[in-house]
Amino acid sequence: MSDSLYPHFEAAHYAHGRLAEIIDDHSPEALLLDAGELRDPPCHIYDYIFRLQGSVEQDQAENDRGMDYCEYARRMWRDATGGEEAEGDAFSLFKKSLIFNLHEIEMRPLVHPDLGESLKKLVATYCGNIATVALWSTGDDRATGYQHRKIQRSGLISEFVKAHRAARIGNESGESGMQTAYLVADNKFSRLAEYARKLQDLNGQDSLKFVVIEDSVGNFEKAERAITQAVGSEVEIIPIWFTDSRAGIVAQAQIDCIEDDHERELAQATLDERKNVYNAIASFDELLEDVWLARLKNAHVLVDFDGVIGDNVAMRDVQARVTYGSLVRGLMVRGSTQDYEMIEATLFEQIRSLPLKG
Repeated sequence: MSDSLYPHFEAAHYAHGRLAEIIDDHSPEALLLDAGELRDPPCHIYDYIFRLQGSVEQDQAENDRGMDYCEYARRMWRDATGGEEAEGDAFSLFKKSLIFNLHEIEMRPLVHPDLGESLKKLVATYCGNIATVALWSTGDDRATGYQHRKIQRSGLISEFVKAHRAARIGNESGESGMQTAYLVADNKFSRLAEYARKLQDLNGQDSLKFVVIEDSVGNFEKAERAITQAVGSEVEIIPIWFTDSRAGIVAQAQIDCIEDDHERELAQATLDERKNVYNAIASFDELLEDVWLARLKNAHVLVDFDGVIGDNVAMRDVQARVTYGSLVRGLMVRGSTQDYEMIEATLFEQIRSLPLKG
């Protein structure tokens, strides 16, 4: 499995080709949103953007498919126009602007800042210590390739490769380095099951140890189920909850808002216990502590991208601006107007009238 980050480069190539197919005869220059179009949407539209995304993700997952931003654009257009069919020049401009500008988001500033400082130390520390490290993520894999493009533009892979090369050069023990894997798919749990079976075939009778670094507590049980159903229950699975993420921040903020002191203390105790159960960390530097060096020895480590490597609070804000700007642009063409305030007011009322879901 050595050098198995190479599928990332194939996936990035696929994403580039898929984007070219989608934008078709539109020039990139014409689709790129300018700074004036990248406005923060009103709060209820911001909420709608991610409720709709969650709804599309759920519907796709029921059919064992990943996020699809083409379908997302179609449903948003129908909502924004009061049920019009998603077709014609105005919709086409919206969809192409949306997907093109998502692909163009500069991801490097949206990677957790302490990862950049910690990556070299982590790779140097764990090179030769862990069995494999896998980038493990789900998202729009096949529909538009956005998840792969996001990872590519984060610079993570190139920075890891440089750090790994430096660690191997400086490794006096003669260790060959750490093996890698790129597990990014429409359904990351199905992909994880395939990966676990492959590891079992390679390791024979040797016991397997997995470490899952996630921002979503709910995914630990799903990961455990995928692994044990694939290779049986005789495996060790260690969860690590990365709490410097939207899920962790929201969990703490909800407790901080409780006015009653006793209720707040009880809620905090419950959250602290959950953090203990899931081995919570708030910084990558915590993985440099001796206790983790021992626990991760010979492990197959799975690292989620969104929320762990990528700052999913900041990412949501940027994605919301891109989505809102693209939608307003399409609605202006539909209404043959450049009256931004009128479009915004109409959209505001249209979205507000939708049934609350999610």
